[in-house]
Amino acid sequence: MPTIQIFFQGVAVHLIGAVPGVPCRIVFPDATASYLYEDAVLDRHFTSIQWEAADKTHNKVPFFREYFTVGNPVTPQDFKLDPSMACLYHLDNWVPNLQLSSEVIYAGRTALYFDIFYGTLACHRMEKGALYTSLTIDTGDDPFLIRVPFHYASFDFDPTPPIPQPWPLPSGVDHISVTNMGDGCNDSKNDFALSFLVTRGGIPRGLKDLPGQDGTPPPIPCVFAPHNASLIPNKVLDALSAACSASSFPKPGG
Repeated sequence: MPTIQIFFQGVAVHLIGAVPGVPCRIVFPDATASYLYEDAVLDRHFTSIQWEAADKTHNKVPFFREYFTVGNPVTPQDFKLDPSMACLYHLDNWVPNLQLSSEVIYAGRTALYFDIFYGTLACHRMEKGALYTSLTIDTGDDPFLIRVPFHYASFDFDPTPPIPQPWPLPSGVDHISVTNMGDGCNDSKNDFALSFLVTRGGIPRGLKDLPGQDGTPPPIPCVFAPHNASLIPNKVLDALSAACSASSFPKPGG
């Protein structure tokens, strides 16, 4: 029975119990266009799955406007939040009356969804300060993801929804990174603002003290799950700054 780890890195908003029937939906906002924060143009971000082979060869497959979930989880298997998930940045700490955009979180006006029904979700911190999460999950032999392209019948005049298709994990690989990042993330101080693209009206004005701007720390006291850099592609490690951290909504107890 294989155990795999899936890392979620870059601008990724974890909706815990916010989507009916889905314990956790991770929304990767569509930041392929240029957005403004104050007077700064934010770096464009692109979604992909990345991993390193045994010989350290880097692999990257871009995806856009697609839905993913683990295809062959062992059941019964509970969904659990590791205590470290309290360390994740919570969007409602900046916008207490935050309202989610139904078009973004339900209707596919975003880059990618990853729905989680089983396994354990934990929060980690990289050396440069970026927060990210991991899903550790038991699967059947030959683990795979299910991928479904978003469907817009009014656009393509095809009333038939796309057929779900398996995306097998590469042979010999038991950990992958699902990322939403740009070439300029390493030097960014403002990219966390892109997380608010999941809200009604998009990025609100007046956001201050965002992660990466002044070393804003996560909630204290806070104990992260261990960070194992050897499991993460070097290109991801090199690219992410504290501003390209994952986030969640609502905050625990919210």
